[in-house]
Amino acid sequence: MGAVSTMGRSEISNRRHSTGGPGYSPHASSARVLTVALVLSLVACASSLQAHYRHDRVKRDITSPPAPAPISSICKSQTSCRCEFSNGTYLDLSALANGAGTGPRFDHVLSTVDNFYYYWNPCHPFSVGTPGTGDELNECKDVAGCQKWYEFYSELGYQTSNIFNEDHNGFYVYYKGNADQYAPEGRDLFVYLKCDPTVKSAVFIPVGDMLNNKIYIFEVTHQSLCPQTVGAVITPGTIMCIIALLAVVGYLVGGVLFMKFYKKAEGKEIIPNVTLWMGLPGLIQDGLLFIKSKVTGFKAKADYETI
Repeated sequence: MGAVSTMGRSEISNRRHSTGGPGYSPHASSARVLTVALVLSLVACASSLQAHYRHDRVKRDITSPPAPAPISSICKSQTSCRCEFSNGTYLDLSALANGAGTGPRFDHVLSTVDNFYYYWNPCHPFSVGTPGTGDELNECKDVAGCQKWYEFYSELGYQTSNIFNEDHNGFYVYYKGNADQYAPEGRDLFVYLKCDPTVKSAVFIPVGDMLNNKIYIFEVTHQSLCPQTVGAVITPGTIMCIIALLAVVGYLVGGVLFMKFYKKAEGKEIIPNVTLWMGLPGLIQDGLLFIKSKVTGFKAKADYETI
């Protein structure tokens, strides 16, 4: 009797695994695979869109003069190159910057106010002068801004100290310099950022020393200094979403036409693999239980009672 019981269980198990249960067909098995692939594609698509949104908010690409947008009173610094306003717009100075180690973008520009020469580069530090002499007045080293007066140099601030802000004169980026023998409290550099969507080549005006080695003013005008909004960008994730959507539409439309005109189905039966779709919640539950059993060691209740 025990042998018969064992054989009965074995036969039941073999039939179940070989036939897939009542109503099993190879077509249904293929449909399961396709369904799982489509579901996974849609999940990946949603994750990709979320990642794209996060990353796209720290990107910019000016391809045409942007239209001016209202400036909020708060612009939170994200990097030495970029800040974001509370209304979701942002400013990015990278269009005005030379790369690291290439020198200042605005180089040896004469001020018509104090007749000294000035240097400025946003985003990346630069050095000018004669290094290695041990005299701080012989060079500006790793700075954001610099003044040259006669044969001497004064450091006007560093990228690590910058702050984006605004006052009654307009919006600016601020840099703080270290103290030296001529500026015991350090020098303050204010670079006023002027938005003009028609200006494609930046206009830089070093106003110069405004308070006896204490406060220095620059002005720069350019189209990239207009507040920007996040634009749509085609990414690999977007392409994945488009492909997944087209696959779903093709599967449904093609399946409905096949079932209606070739199989002569009616009603809900024109939906391709309708039985599979109706059983999808159960399949998902089975999959979650399987994963749980692998992770926690939990085993689902047996389908068949012991004979």
